[in-house]
Amino acid sequence: MSGIFGYKNIDLDIDRIKAELQNCQSNTFNTNIQNNVTFCQCRPFFDNFNDNVCIPMEFDGNMLAFNGEIYNYKELRQEYLKEVEIFFDSDAEVLLHLLRIFGMKILNKLNGIFSFAYYDTKSKSIFLVNDRYGSKELYYYINGESLVFSSSDAILTKILNIPFEFNQSYIDTLFVENFIDFKKKLINSNLEIVNPGEYIEITVNNKVIKNKYYNFNDFNVKDLKLNYKNKKEIINYFENLLTDSIKLRCNSKFPIALTLSGGTDSSVIYTLIKERLGLDVSVFTYSNADKNIDEFNRVKKLTEKYNDKITKIEYSKDTFEENYKRAVVALNASMCISDAGYYSVYRKISEQDYKTVIEGHGSDEIFGGYSHCFLQGIAQSIFEKKFLTAFHIMNLYKLHQNRPLMNVEKEQIKKYVSYLKNKDKHLYLKYLYYLIIFRLPKVLIYWNRVLNSNSLDIRCPFLDYRVVEFALALPIEYKLNRIGNKAILREILKKYNIDFIYNNKIKQGFTTSDEEVIKNNKDFLLKYYDKNRFHYDISKFDDHIYKACSVGFLENYYKQNTH
Repeated sequence: MSGIFGYKNIDLDIDRIKAELQNCQSNTFNTNIQNNVTFCQCRPFFDNFNDNVCIPMEFDGNMLAFNGEIYNYKELRQEYLKEVEIFFDSDAEVLLHLLRIFGMKILNKLNGIFSFAYYDTKSKSIFLVNDRYGSKELYYYINGESLVFSSSDAILTKILNIPFEFNQSYIDTLFVENFIDFKKKLINSNLEIVNPGEYIEITVNNKVIKNKYYNFNDFNVKDLKLNYKNKKEIINYFENLLTDSIKLRCNSKFPIALTLSGGTDSSVIYTLIKERLGLDVSVFTYSNADKNIDEFNRVKKLTEKYNDKITKIEYSKDTFEENYKRAVVALNASMCISDAGYYSVYRKISEQDYKTVIEGHGSDEIFGGYSHCFLQGIAQSIFEKKFLTAFHIMNLYKLHQNRPLMNVEKEQIKKYVSYLKNKDKHLYLKYLYYLIIFRLPKVLIYWNRVLNSNSLDIRCPFLDYRVVEFALALPIEYKLNRIGNKAILREILKKYNIDFIYNNKIKQGFTTSDEEVIKNNKDFLLKYYDKNRFHYDISKFDDHIYKACSVGFLENYYKQNTH
């Protein structure tokens, strides 16, 4: 979790850059300059770097400012760099040499989460790179011959003293969506973002060349020649693949924390950690004040099976306002009604000196775990003449809607009918691609900001590109069938006798008590709302008033911190 910053052809206050990056999340600051190009980087004391390594890294005039982790860097070093002398056992040094020798072609071999800037001394070009699914942010600003980039849009705005202009589409979208589309609706309309699976070459003349390097074909699933009719074979292969992904992400010189919600995703990760890897992991969970949706008892039962203790975080009215405001600043606006609750969980993890957190993010997108995916699943099953699968998914949809299918909202019925008229055999699969390409980056940015603001790194086994591409290739009945959504994960739980989670077919997710709290305590929020600033009737957005107030609070924060 390093903060990176860089610029060329512009005079900036290096001391202010240092102060902002260190204040953000790190404690060691270094710079490197080549041909009027300056790279800056802060590193936390707990990162993957050898204590003696100097960052940003440089070799023969090539520079690298790196934010993230490459989980397979040792394998890459063994395969591609046998003749190269490596001084420090770090993923950044290995990456620098790989880029120097192979250029951007090596990106498809990387397994990790990252964004980075690379300066190529031969071409004098700067390359800005984001990982496959957008786990790490990277922003840039170009004005004439000048270029400035940063892993933080807030720092970029403050350092450059850019006139703070809220992107109006950002505000509009905030009222109707849970997550902002950071690719198109940046909070500051003057900045650009490097998209997932993309690298941008900025030439010596500041020409911007955008390149898409990832197209969901890095794993070559077809070459596996698996028999999808052999259920046992498929489940065993996937379990081994997911276990290997978890193992890579549990490789740390520091203790590992895991957030356990009682749902399918985190429960499968935890079960494989205990059953297959035999590793120690510290479990944290949130106990909801609303006992109708609280899943603490499931978490307790699961951890008792392996004699593990749980750290339980409960709602505290005394700290709610403080956590809410901290979350708003960390997130650059409130995107979810549970911001304060989520923030309190990771604050507690950080207070106990953990640095790395294993999470289940990505599973809903790659397996279509959301109930709004079910209608496409029914339609695709009918087109494939898998009528029994369609029947099971229909029952699953009714269960999630908690009412008969024909009584659901008219809009949902219209969608279902339109899907059938579409006659698209790949409708469901296309929707999963949509979720991964457009929704997942929003989710990842959200969680990364929450964790990074608490000096934590996030690791997500379901976002190993091998797991993603294998999941997408699975026939629909391995994702949705009579046993529930994310069916193949439930089969793993069944194998290890975790029936109390396996049999729970209703997706609850990680929920907090914030919604009820906000409804009953609006006074502190209203002081941040400027009725002259927003063109919305608050009475029409009763459940979303926190969003308008959050934007008002954030706007004041930015104006006070840019001068």
